[in-house]
Amino acid sequence: MKQYRILVVDDESDVLSVSERILTRLGYKVIPFTNSKEALELYKNLFSQFDLVITDFRMPSLNGLQLCKEILKITPNMPVIICSGYASEFGHEEADELGVKWFIRKPFLKTEFVQLVEKTLGVGHQE
Repeated sequence: MKQYRILVVDDESDVLSVSERILTRLGYKVIPFTNSKEALELYKNLFSQFDLVITDFRMPSLNGLQLCKEILKITPNMPVIICSGYASEFGHEEADELGVKWFIRKPFLKTEFVQLVEKTLGVGHQE
């Protein structure tokens, strides 16, 4: 079975840690970043090694949509999930224009998060 590699970017280390723990327990290889600019630099060099990107929407310096825009310039078909606790500020129209189809509102339930990741990757797990 293929081990999927997921880039997870969130400036809140607690949220990043929870996401990483959930995904790792399911067998995914998680590459976590609290800094979106550093995550983008790594992605530029290793983009072919990723199967999914999960990013927070609201982050300093490079927000989730800006990060998605740069990622999708490199790999237009890369699936991206944007997480946000600020649904009213989230730019759904801009996300649609970029081709971002998946969004989850924080705080999210573990089952909701797992289901969205599996749906996005087209896989299923049994816990």
